[in-house]
Amino acid sequence: MASITNLGPSKYRAPSISERRPVDRAEPRTAHARCQFCLWDEHGGVQEVSAAGPVQDRFLADGESTKFQPPVKPVFIDKKALPESQRRFLSPEFIPRRCRKDPLYFRIERDDMIERRKTFNIPEFYVGSILAVTMSDPHAGGKLHRFVGLCIQRSGKGLGATFVLRNVIEGQGVEMRYDLYSPRMHEIQVLKLEKRLDSNLMYLRDALPEYSKFDVDMKPVMLLGSEVPVNP
Repeated sequence: MASITNLGPSKYRAPSISERRPVDRAEPRTAHARCQFCLWDEHGGVQEVSAAGPVQDRFLADGESTKFQPPVKPVFIDKKALPESQRRFLSPEFIPRRCRKDPLYFRIERDDMIERRKTFNIPEFYVGSILAVTMSDPHAGGKLHRFVGLCIQRSGKGLGATFVLRNVIEGQGVEMRYDLYSPRMHEIQVLKLEKRLDSNLMYLRDALPEYSKFDVDMKPVMLLGSEVPVNP
């Protein structure tokens, strides 16, 4: 059996029970309170956090606080970006379909769309804008038909892009669907350019007529500023 060798008295001595100060729960504890493990005032171990309030910030020699401060969020400035007034508007029908497609067909269709825009002005408009569309109609007087309404939907891609206008005429809701690249289209005039929070306003069919009624002789409203207003 191995014997235990006595290495002599240690210079470190644990305090006796009589030397330990009992914890007085009535007095408020500060940041320099007794150790939470051995309840010894002169111990240099882990100290309790003040229960009476937050601990004051400690400062370095130069007066700088040691409290953690989050770093400043960097701001990246793209010097090559164009100003807001020179940015080009991308019409949604130019966005490719999220499906398998023939690259040759996509290129030919895109070229036809660009050629059509060279001869016919298609302005910038959104769902919620008020438009006046003039189309050729062989059954109308003067062979032209003009309709004023609120754009409640834009759908389709490529040459099949369409948009729907809605207006209330003589108490009856009227909707007209137009092909954006139709050769019968004569003019698309934006009477009031604005956006809506929703990308589809088909729910106006169930709303009161006052939300879809516009004057057929409405004059164009000039846009003040470079940003398109949002009508909630």
